[in-house]
Amino acid sequence: MPKQEESHDLRPLTEAEEEFISKMIERLPPFIARREVRWITGGLLRRQTLSNADAVGQGPEESYRIGTMIVYPTESLFKWMARKYGISPLQRMTVQHPLRD
Repeated sequence: MPKQEESHDLRPLTEAEEEFISKMIERLPPFIARREVRWITGGLLRRQTLSNADAVGQGPEESYRIGTMIVYPTESLFKWMARKYGISPLQRMTVQHPLRD
């Protein structure tokens, strides 16, 4: 499906985003069906979110219709998610216990 968004409009991914995507997709299938996206992403994305983004031409760069199903290349889907929402590692905080000082 063609997208209105041009590839030159996409921001570059950060190192943390690239690392996250690499870890996420290494064991996933090469394509993810829209209706399975919530399960496969562990609840990070919902199919309605993708449907809405696709409807206005702002979904993942690549998608395919197979019969009545929409599927996304896994890497394209996760890059879209990273660009849309951002991914950054949490900073660990150390908490000192008042009774252990």
